[in-house]
Amino acid sequence: MIPRLLSSKEGWFLILGWALVWMGLEKAFYGEAVFSYSSNTTGLWAYAVLLIVMVIASVAIPLLEKPFLHVKTGCWGIILAGALSSCALGACMLLLRDSEDPNRVGLVAAVIVYGISSCILFALWAVRLRDMVFDHGLPSVLIACLVGIALSFLLVPSSLRMSAYGQVVVQMSGFLSSIFLILLGNSTYKEHNEAFGNDAEASSTSREIVPESAGFHINPLALSVAMLTMLSFLIHLLGYSEYIGPGYVAIQAEDAYCFAALFAVIFILIIAALRMDSLSYAGDRLLLYLFTASVLFTFVVFFMMLSAVTVNTLFSYALTKLLRRIIKIVVFFMLASVVYQSNLSPIKAFCLALLLPTIAAKLTQILLSTFITFDTGTLVLYYSVTGFLLVLFLCLYFVFYIRGMLGFFAHETEDTQSEAVVQQDALNTNTDPHETALAHCVDKYKLTTRESDVMGFLAKGYSIQKISEKLFISENTVKTHIGSIYRKTGLHSRQEIIDLVSDAGTGKNKN
Repeated sequence: MIPRLLSSKEGWFLILGWALVWMGLEKAFYGEAVFSYSSNTTGLWAYAVLLIVMVIASVAIPLLEKPFLHVKTGCWGIILAGALSSCALGACMLLLRDSEDPNRVGLVAAVIVYGISSCILFALWAVRLRDMVFDHGLPSVLIACLVGIALSFLLVPSSLRMSAYGQVVVQMSGFLSSIFLILLGNSTYKEHNEAFGNDAEASSTSREIVPESAGFHINPLALSVAMLTMLSFLIHLLGYSEYIGPGYVAIQAEDAYCFAALFAVIFILIIAALRMDSLSYAGDRLLLYLFTASVLFTFVVFFMMLSAVTVNTLFSYALTKLLRRIIKIVVFFMLASVVYQSNLSPIKAFCLALLLPTIAAKLTQILLSTFITFDTGTLVLYYSVTGFLLVLFLCLYFVFYIRGMLGFFAHETEDTQSEAVVQQDALNTNTDPHETALAHCVDKYKLTTRESDVMGFLAKGYSIQKISEKLFISENTVKTHIGSIYRKTGLHSRQEIIDLVSDAGTGKNKN
């Protein structure tokens, strides 16, 4: 069954916008397409400066998310970030290609502006994706994003990155992604107003994009995200190892078999998302299976590389390119799940576990190739140390992730049991039809008292901000309760909650 989101304007805004965002992430922010760092000395140091700026920004933005991410829907700040990103990238293109000795001060300024604005846009997209999950459900949003990711590989393939078409798309990607981000927000709130009435309209007009939590709490799920960050970084080190190997030449065309394998993986992930049951136990197992399969592929590529270096044979670096592409997608898949079901900040999770490993690994490879001469012995040592660290952080990831999930469900079970008597009393004493229907749903799905309160307001069509005002809790806490409600009921949107309570009141058996 095709998710309803894909047939709406909002779904296409998400697909096109996320395709442009992912294209920049996948191409490591255009190291070859714009800076030609493998053949241009000036481009190399400018690209290194860009990566340093982005590493700093991807760490600073999560730390400073509270002061600057109070961005209203349609705010000019979003369009400004997109315009600055595209203009700064265009300036880099002109300075690097119109002169053999470019203005270095101007180039550094353009690089800094591009790096910071691109990181800000990425963070804003992370927040918007999480908000969409609460409206449409994780499977629908994941499928739309996967379609966008597939589209990103077709927009500007390696063979077209230096063409006039490729250069225009690359330069305009930041600005266009900000346009789609604004259209996506406006479409979202317009649909909410039509569905939930004037009360939702009044509250949604002042809704702000806010971080989910003030910081990472030290808990197993947060630690599992930290381990996932290290795993992603190490796998990217392997994926970019062609740059430090002998005879590196930038890939000019896509390998047909690896390109087909990439789309096969995306198709498998789409099928997996269709089968997800809103983060039930089966959904968590499915995510672990997918992640385990990608790690096994990583070790296959690792041993192939190690064997090729040891016996001094040729190795297809198209496989390493395929590896880093798959890992980015799988990490995104995992992060979307963890952020949705927990109280982790989407900005922290996506910036630190998805954006940072990509640029940090690329910067590390550039520094290693600049200051170290890699012969066979050095490469074997490099691969051996990387492989050992991969095994170490993989074990830690599974330990923290499993402990975090067990603790998460155990905590909810304890809360549910402690509220069971109160819920049964409410079921027996309610006379209002709406409250009686709600009490039946609460009893059936074993919701806690606070989840019952939130579900009651959701069933009346209240927006997240309005619920937070009624219950005197933060919007972030409301979102966390909504995520728990979706998971327990197996539903994916507010409209389905409304229908569930309505059907319970009329005696229909839904779900």
